[in-house]
Amino acid sequence: MLALTILWSTSLAASPNYLATLPLWLPLLLVALFYRWIPPRLEEGMRLALTGLHLLLLAGVNAWQYWMPQDDLSSRSGFALLLLAGPITSMAWSFLFVDRPRLGQALTLTLVGLSSLLVGQWARPTGNEPGLALIMLLSCVVGGLFGQQTIRLQRQAQRSAQDAQRDPLTGLLNRRAFDEAARQAAQSGVLALLDLDHFKAINDQHGHTAGDRVLRGVADVLLDHLPAGSSAYRWGGEEFALLLPGLFPAEAEDLLDSVRQEVQVRSFAGGTHVTLSAGLGQYVMPEHLPGIFAEVDAALLAAKRAGRNRVMHVAGQPPQA
Repeated sequence: MLALTILWSTSLAASPNYLATLPLWLPLLLVALFYRWIPPRLEEGMRLALTGLHLLLLAGVNAWQYWMPQDDLSSRSGFALLLLAGPITSMAWSFLFVDRPRLGQALTLTLVGLSSLLVGQWARPTGNEPGLALIMLLSCVVGGLFGQQTIRLQRQAQRSAQDAQRDPLTGLLNRRAFDEAARQAAQSGVLALLDLDHFKAINDQHGHTAGDRVLRGVADVLLDHLPAGSSAYRWGGEEFALLLPGLFPAEAEDLLDSVRQEVQVRSFAGGTHVTLSAGLGQYVMPEHLPGIFAEVDAALLAAKRAGRNRVMHVAGQPPQA
């Protein structure tokens, strides 16, 4: 909206000095129009390219103003446009680099300096308004600081949201994260539930500290075997859940067998050994996930009753590849 307002105001002006606003509104307009459709793998390069274009345009206009000063300055509205566009544009670029705050700060300070220099160059031919460059500098600095503070608060909110979806003991996602992932699932796959066998005996014989170390160790095994696009959750106590989108039951069984075998041979706290049982089932439509959970839980219970340390399928779902 800012870019379009400046563009509209520029189109009404007869003075060529309004062209000095070009490097402020043009990159901002490009970002506003196309940023949403930039592929994620190209996002970093596009951000840097647009920022570089922005700074090059500002440097170029600064050089143009220095070597080819205008005899007739534009009206005060031209300065007003710069004083409006500079600070807000600085904030906009800060927001674009919310994930890289140091780079965002460096680019914002460079933008602040070039914008302030531009105002000073623009006012130079007549010597009027000598304080405009200082006003521009202060306005941009305040805008940049406001943007950085907003980014800091946003990052804190993101960390809080992430912490709310993490199990503090194992670092795995929790049930709240599972519910959200189930709502957002976009393809078919396999749901698996895992349970450590006789885990209560470990707590009773070796203490809860040893039990915690076992849980963290099993979580590490799960993460080591997890394929791309899949996710692991601590369901509660010694229970875990896996969402394996894009996998067939036979593939999921091979994966769970690998996990089971590694857990079985691994030595945890004080030489403690543990085994696990698992149940799995395929969901064809993501909306079937809540309904299939009870069936997968029943398969896990069947694995326990069959002797533990094994993987069982949902009834009526033979392995298929």
